[in-house]
Amino acid sequence: MRPALPAVVLAVCCVLAGCNSFAPGATGDQPAMPSVTPADVPQTGPDEIAPGLDDDRLTNASALFAAHQAALANRSVSVELRTTTRASNDSVLNEQVVEYRFGADRSRVAIDATGLQGSTRNVSLWFNESATLRRDSVGEDVRYTVRDRYGGYTPVTPIRQAFSATRDAPSWPVAAELLGMDDGVEVYRVTFEQLQRPLSFVVDERGLIRRVVQEDARTGVGSGREGVTSTTVTTVEADVGSVDRPGWVADAREAIADREYVAPGVTTDRVLDVYELVGAHQRITRNSSVTYVSERWTNSSNGSVLELDRTVAEVSADHSNYHVAEVRRGDRPPRRTERWVNASVGYWRETVGNRTNYDRAYGGDEYRVERPQLNGRLAGDETTLTELGDGRYRLVAEGIAAAAEMPSGGVQDPRVVVVFDERGFVSRVTQTYVQSEAGEERHVTRTTRYTDLGETTVERPDWLDAARNATS
Repeated sequence: MRPALPAVVLAVCCVLAGCNSFAPGATGDQPAMPSVTPADVPQTGPDEIAPGLDDDRLTNASALFAAHQAALANRSVSVELRTTTRASNDSVLNEQVVEYRFGADRSRVAIDATGLQGSTRNVSLWFNESATLRRDSVGEDVRYTVRDRYGGYTPVTPIRQAFSATRDAPSWPVAAELLGMDDGVEVYRVTFEQLQRPLSFVVDERGLIRRVVQEDARTGVGSGREGVTSTTVTTVEADVGSVDRPGWVADAREAIADREYVAPGVTTDRVLDVYELVGAHQRITRNSSVTYVSERWTNSSNGSVLELDRTVAEVSADHSNYHVAEVRRGDRPPRRTERWVNASVGYWRETVGNRTNYDRAYGGDEYRVERPQLNGRLAGDETTLTELGDGRYRLVAEGIAAAAEMPSGGVQDPRVVVVFDERGFVSRVTQTYVQSEAGEERHVTRTTRYTDLGETTVERPDWLDAARNATS
């Protein structure tokens, strides 16, 4: 995958283009406290300074987020995330700015992100009532993608993500400081205590969160990143005016209209949207019988097999009847497990060495066939596309875009070969890379195949009677 977007943009960008790097980071000087026209002040308890927030503890984050959202209802809103990464001598290494603009009725949303690290440096998104357009630019190279409207973003989304470090706790200790009055409401600075990474925010008694400051100290010992720090400041402003259509939208529509597609998300000269291709594959296989085979071989540099993971699944059209066999070989004794399930009953068998065990399995559940594992960075990176002459195409990519799985320590020489047809049905994916572990090279090959689409028959295994007898 691509490096992850910052938490605040993660959901939308993963939906649209599969991870681009907006990592949380820093500002230097903090801006002045935003001024916001007051809404009605909700009733709070005797120890509450805002809904869900006491003067010494965050007691109910959901209540605080709900109050924040209510304070911004039916108002246009701007949310800016400014991330600055600094070296140990305080020089600026990188600055990223992500700005969200929401129309009062939320039917129109614009997002602009600049200063991104990775293959995509600048990203803009435009949501109207029916569609989402995305513009990616790296230097003079500009790419556009279009999707159906994604409606999951509200002004509370970046705020909720900023509080992610506390989401697993029912409450969290804080220290609150009264900053003063602003337009008739009390405003506080609240600092979380006992967090590994400092986090503070400015909130008024209505629950409107005006600013969040996240700090991240990266020691980076041995990586050349010693002393690197980053801080992200999120600023919220209301009543910012209408959200107008960006000027680049007209260019995007013209470019999209002129494209010649060979498959969903793929044109004659490049992959535009990996997730459109994967989505088409999933729609095709969703209501069809299919045979799914996944093999992952790990070999030493001399060719000997170190590990083998193999899965074969025969799945019916409604995915409620299936037979799955999995084989694991490596340092431990070879292990084989099988499941056979229909709409009402299921059985399971495990063989380890000379020992075989049986058990019942749940019947009636659906088997989820794994989707093709492709890196979102295939979109826009250099690839080779070859027409095979039978309605199928072969796509080859090398480098970081080819690495769908990224073990710790990284990989060398990643390469991927994808075979698909004009509908978007992906029949084969082969990924190879070299990984160094304890000073030794491990050559990994993962092959995924989807065959017998619409023609797969789920056979009853020959061990079924033995399983019934053993579990009766």
